[in-house]
Amino acid sequence: MASISFVLKEPKGKLKTPIYLLFRFNNDRVKISTKELVHPEDWKKQKISADVFNHQEMNNKLNSLKQKSLEIYNSFKSEYNREPVKPKNINDTKGLPHELKTLFDKELFSTETLIKSNQQKTFFEFFENLIEVRNANKKVSKQRIAIYKNTLKLLKNYQFKTKDLVSFERFNERFSINFIAFLEEEKNYSANTIKKNFNVIRAVLNNAFAKNYNINREYKLTDFMPESEESFEVSLSIDEVENLHEFDFSKNKKLERVRDLFVVACYTGLRFGDLQRLKKEHLQSKFLSVVQEKTKKKNPLPVIIPILEPVKEIFIKYDYNLPNEISNQKMNLYLKKMAEESKLFNDIVTYQKVKGGKKTTISHPRYSEIKTHTARRTFCTMSYLLGVPTQSIMKISGHRTEKSFLRYLKVSNDEHAERTLKIWEEYYLSNKKKTGKTIKMVNTA
Repeated sequence: MASISFVLKEPKGKLKTPIYLLFRFNNDRVKISTKELVHPEDWKKQKISADVFNHQEMNNKLNSLKQKSLEIYNSFKSEYNREPVKPKNINDTKGLPHELKTLFDKELFSTETLIKSNQQKTFFEFFENLIEVRNANKKVSKQRIAIYKNTLKLLKNYQFKTKDLVSFERFNERFSINFIAFLEEEKNYSANTIKKNFNVIRAVLNNAFAKNYNINREYKLTDFMPESEESFEVSLSIDEVENLHEFDFSKNKKLERVRDLFVVACYTGLRFGDLQRLKKEHLQSKFLSVVQEKTKKKNPLPVIIPILEPVKEIFIKYDYNLPNEISNQKMNLYLKKMAEESKLFNDIVTYQKVKGGKKTTISHPRYSEIKTHTARRTFCTMSYLLGVPTQSIMKISGHRTEKSFLRYLKVSNDEHAERTLKIWEEYYLSNKKKTGKTIKMVNTA
């Protein structure tokens, strides 16, 4: 029975040393280089430690070599009905290379084998197959599949229009520069939209690298990925949400239903996809219990959301069957019409944005920036300004890190100052009750 292990050429060396694959079988052995280097300190239990930048990819390659070498060995035995040997040459005292080593050198490390594997897939074929597999996986959202399909379509369109071949070995800095220019000039994409498409490309290439379809690592370099910019987003104040809830849309029932859904989202922090699924059975006394669709793979537990009075009113209004059978695209369209008609958000907002490779200044009424995701940002910001602990808000919003949560907050410098002042005023008021001393706050008005 064959056994396979990895050994270092110089296990006690002070520099990086080659990793060898040692294949033992039938009282014989073959040793070949894996063409990978590692510092002896980073070699732990037949694996490259997590301290090494690309340890996962390197370990995946070693595991693949291990599996492939066993397949080659078994295939030889099956075809010739014997063990591979080292042939003798009467004219050469050293003899010929071992049969198994010859096969390993030919089948494990040929560029054609590593790039195309047995399936002989091109980059586009691999990408399409990956989409097909993930589409069959119910854990991958339809939205994510749509993003992958769009990036694939863009790459095919780029190849067709520029005549620049898209293949595994050509993903490098030159491709990055040309593809960015194409997305800026042909599609007029923003910096953040371009970055999202590159994230998909990198994810596909990582998957291909792990499966030995791709041996090109240039896409891992910093210069390959484009830069992003801070996006401009709006959120509503508590007063604005309350005024919107009270606004009379009785003459336009469609806008009234959209308003009601939006208000529920503002008071629950739910994403649009979760809002669409919201049913009576999610209500549990004073709380909503909802498993978030986007994060259920990593966190299958439901988030518990307090049912605030406006949410309760809206549920009762619709007899606990919210009018949530509407697409995200339609919802965003009607939200802008609803916000414009309310005349609550006619103030002008101004910001800069890089689009089509050019920085432009954009000024328009705030209602044109309101969309479904505005409600989620509004919930986080309102809760934060009211003094709800950050960790409590995160438990409801589903944010896993404080860094990602803080990006959702749309709090001005004045609001930060007001919040700080309120906390200190409460402290001084409490201190006055305890000590009986009167502490006056400075009033410069």
